[in-house]
Amino acid sequence: GEARVKQMLPTMTKVFADEGLQYSMGGLTGNTLNSHRLIAAAQKEGKADAVVEELMRNYFCEEKFINDRAVLLRAAEKAGMSDAAKIIDDEQAYLKEVKEELRTYAAGVRGVPYFIVNGKVGLSS
Repeated sequence: GEARVKQMLPTMTKVFADEGLQYSMGGLTGNTLNSHRLIAAAQKEGKADAVVEELMRNYFCEEKFINDRAVLLRAAEKAGMSDAAKIIDDEQAYLKEVKEELRTYAAGVRGVPYFIVNGKVGLSS
């Protein structure tokens, strides 16, 4: 809720500032399925961390919508991914993998962002 967000903002702002980043909550929210499909593809190329970092920077610092095709393509390009446009444009590409991850990890998640470390530890702000 709004009260919890107001409580979290100073901490999130400081954490980002400590990393040399400006935290902002003005970005569009919505369906992020295409981001998750792109990340699943990036895992196969060993580039998931770079894609996730770029998408998070786009959303949390630059107020960009991380389901926007151009934003996804730029993130993939920066990470050095191949065939990103083909993956994004094929709505079935990596959909099975994303749905499997949801079944595996979504139980018990009550907020975002939520991070799973080494497949076991859940962290949320």
